[in-house]
Amino acid sequence: SQIEELSIITTQLCESIFSESNLPVIICDRDHCIASAGIPRREVIERRLTPYVEQLMEERKLFSSEIDSEPLYPLEGVDRAMQLLAPIVSNGDVNGAVILLDSNENTVFSKDDEKLINTVASFLGKQMEQ
Repeated sequence: SQIEELSIITTQLCESIFSESNLPVIICDRDHCIASAGIPRREVIERRLTPYVEQLMEERKLFSSEIDSEPLYPLEGVDRAMQLLAPIVSNGDVNGAVILLDSNENTVFSKDDEKLINTVASFLGKQMEQ
């Protein structure tokens, strides 16, 4: 996929997001997880996205979970709920998403985390346009 071509950048971005937010983060193409930080790579890399997450990406807007809502799991076979999702859009097409996951320490996302993943998703979209 187009986003996999940016694998070095996506891995570094995940590490940077994790160091800022203290929440596990994954970056996905349209089908699978391609980069992660804050969660063991072997648990998430190449895992398939759930159909619900694919649908959220197509909405082309930031998704944030509600505190009292049912947990949404972005990857098949991974019991880490999603807190935030920012779709990666380039040339009008959705190419993936940046997703913050629940941590085991009950850390909750902030408005700054929303801005951070939105910025990273926008950056990746611009990189794919070049």
